[in-house]
Amino acid sequence: MRFQAAAMAGNFSAVAQVIVRGLFWGCFAEVFDMSALTDKLAAYGCNIDEAMGRFLNNEAFYAKCYGKFVADKSFARLGEALQAGDVKGAFEAAHDLKGISANMGITPVYELIVGMVEVLRAGRMPEDAMETYQRLMEMHADLESFAG
Repeated sequence: MRFQAAAMAGNFSAVAQVIVRGLFWGCFAEVFDMSALTDKLAAYGCNIDEAMGRFLNNEAFYAKCYGKFVADKSFARLGEALQAGDVKGAFEAAHDLKGISANMGITPVYELIVGMVEVLRAGRMPEDAMETYQRLMEMHADLESFAG
């Protein structure tokens, strides 16, 4: 409301102040939310410092990619492939999750899935595939809760 009144009165100095305040507080809120996310991820065992280097310390971009990670269809595709005994499909989904989790510093997911990927790469279904998948989905639920 102040913005419109100032603009209509031709008081462009007041308009600029409203814009600057909005930009400052908008950026501050974004960083605060991101810090909450990275704090939760670090406490969960994720290597956020290393990951942020890959994201050129662009926290907004990391947060956007994190949202895409937790929504990634590879989690469901992996479960479907494991239940169907589809080694190739399971390998592709697990390999996707391994790569994304490594690049994003989501270390617990990476460490859980890397062994599964290697067994699947060799053309075999891991003996503990469903137990590993269950643990993965528990982690996934935790990671979704961090996204807010």
